[in-house]
Amino acid sequence: MGLEPVFVAVTPTRRSGVETARRLTMNEALQGGGLIEYSILRSTEETVMISLLFQDLKEPLTVRLSENGRPISSQTVRDATGRIHFDGLTAGDYTIEMSGSMDRTFTLRLLGPAE
Repeated sequence: MGLEPVFVAVTPTRRSGVETARRLTMNEALQGGGLIEYSILRSTEETVMISLLFQDLKEPLTVRLSENGRPISSQTVRDATGRIHFDGLTAGDYTIEMSGSMDRTFTLRLLGPAE
């Protein structure tokens, strides 16, 4: 159990505007089966996208995103396999809360571009 971070080079997209796009991916095996793949990918020079890919979920799962305690988005995965993404995120502290087939909350700090 636990997260295993991996940096992956990806093909630049029209949105990325970055010559060398890189994605940070972490995989988490779930107790009782299933897997969550967390990815962070630069969308533009100043924004990123967070993507969560769920595999082999046994029950629906709701994911809520908030910034500094202010709710931004809430999405539910209803199928055994599904993907949720939050795009256009800028530097700041975000909380991701999962409830349903599992309960988990964690905080993610996104840093701005290097000066």
